[in-house]
Amino acid sequence: MSFMKEYILFVVIIFSGLFGAEKKALTEIMTNET
Repeated sequence: MSFMKEYILFVVIIFSGLFGAEKKALTEIMTNET
């Protein structure tokens, strides 16, 4: 049970990090266009 909890937390952290990086890249592209 604890293993699944740790695995889910690990996946959530990775996905949140990827989303943050994509959001940052998107904002950079938007600022570059304007």
